[in-house]
Amino acid sequence: VRDYNRALEIDDGLCAAYINRGVLRYELGDVDNAMSDLDRAIAINGKLPWPYYLRAYVWMEKKNFAASIADFNRAMELEPRNSLALIGRGIGFMKQRKFDLAVKDFTTAIEVNSGVAEAYGNRAIALILTGNETNALADIKRFIELKPEMKRELEVRVELAKKLKRDGPVAQFR
Repeated sequence: VRDYNRALEIDDGLCAAYINRGVLRYELGDVDNAMSDLDRAIAINGKLPWPYYLRAYVWMEKKNFAASIADFNRAMELEPRNSLALIGRGIGFMKQRKFDLAVKDFTTAIEVNSGVAEAYGNRAIALILTGNETNALADIKRFIELKPEMKRELEVRVELAKKLKRDGPVAQFR
């Protein structure tokens, strides 16, 4: 953070420095300052998709899902084939329990880039939560093919999704 602060003292118009410092602050749990940095990056250059994409995750962390979805939408307006923004928006829909919309976004993300494991893993969870475990199995298999090192994490998420589907919302899905 200190290096970015120095760079911005020299030139406070460095959009990339605001984006990178915002990401670092977000990773450090400083969501308010991350938001400020990403807002500043957007003010400098509102035609880049990544500040919107990143700010959408900050909004999600703050549980402002409408603002998160709006930023994912803006990122996709600027870069229509952005599979990561589709996945992010799908996750936002899942957090709002809009599982059918989430499935649509994950499916579109897979159509855009079939090599992104997170689209398969998240779609599997959303399918389970909509009661479609049969189709979820193919996504689970594909996720494990793409990211075998994350097999156990997906298994835990699948079991949680099945429990939520069976027992109702006993805990917020994250």
